[in-house]
Amino acid sequence: MAIIFGRFFNNFSEYAAGRIDGETLMENCLTNVYALLGLALCTLLLKGGLFMCWVRFGEMQAKAVRQLLFSSLLARDIAWFDVQSMGMPTSLSQMHIHIQAVRLGTSQPLGLSISALSQAVSSIGLAFHTNWRLTLVVLSIIPIMGIGIALLSRPLQKYVDCHDEKLTAATRLANNFISNIVLVKCFNTHVKERQNYAVAVKEAALLCRKASFLRATQNGFVRFFSTVMFLQGK
Repeated sequence: MAIIFGRFFNNFSEYAAGRIDGETLMENCLTNVYALLGLALCTLLLKGGLFMCWVRFGEMQAKAVRQLLFSSLLARDIAWFDVQSMGMPTSLSQMHIHIQAVRLGTSQPLGLSISALSQAVSSIGLAFHTNWRLTLVVLSIIPIMGIGIALLSRPLQKYVDCHDEKLTAATRLANNFISNIVLVKCFNTHVKERQNYAVAVKEAALLCRKASFLRATQNGFVRFFSTVMFLQGK
């Protein structure tokens, strides 16, 4: 695509310099437009096929994990289920969440990561072939980006882990409340249970806001240095 755009704008430069006339400019521009349309159609078909293949791959991985988890649970003794601190409803809910994370992580994100990696390698190769000196100057900013992203990722992961713990605690409270609803009504503890659940949800929301702020800061950091790299190239 970059090559086609380069040829497209090069036609205008040649026309402005008087090397070609208007008819030749129109013919060359139409050729480039047709090439872009063909490239867009091929990209649509290939991207769609790639997306469906990765979705299918993620479903297969999730199915394999479910079968392995089911076999592992069948092999456990009854006493193992009784000693679970979170309770089996909460444990099963967490297992389902983790399986969904495996399914999503091995489908679209993995496919997009491999596609982005291949595009990055191709782009770097094309840049070195075009002008390796300018490419080295532009790439000199990458170590600074890596250090900044690493420093921002440490507290971000801590907040994400704490957020998951608070959500697990809130889910456990809700499951206990629903499972023992008769006892809650008998002892009139619904106000206390609601307060405990509200506190857990508020703590999880606060951690989520902090994690979102750090994630936005990380994205802004990357965008800023991407703009700096573009200005260096100019």
